[in-house]
Amino acid sequence: MAKQLTYLSYLIRLWRDEGKQEWRMTVINSHSGEHTNFSSLAELLRFLEQQPKAAEKEALTKKKEDTTSS
Repeated sequence: MAKQLTYLSYLIRLWRDEGKQEWRMTVINSHSGEHTNFSSLAELLRFLEQQPKAAEKEALTKKKEDTTSS
């Protein structure tokens, strides 16, 4: 049985292109390498706030799949 993920880890990058005023943002999931881009800090924060709940839901789904396939 696979170990349950007990932490979430992300690399958050913020940058501005030369001559531009707005900041660009990306979050990189350290476990999967998935990149998610954001156009505002509010969107980025909303995403991060949702991640623990989303990870828990994914873990429950995976656990259910593991028990039904055994």
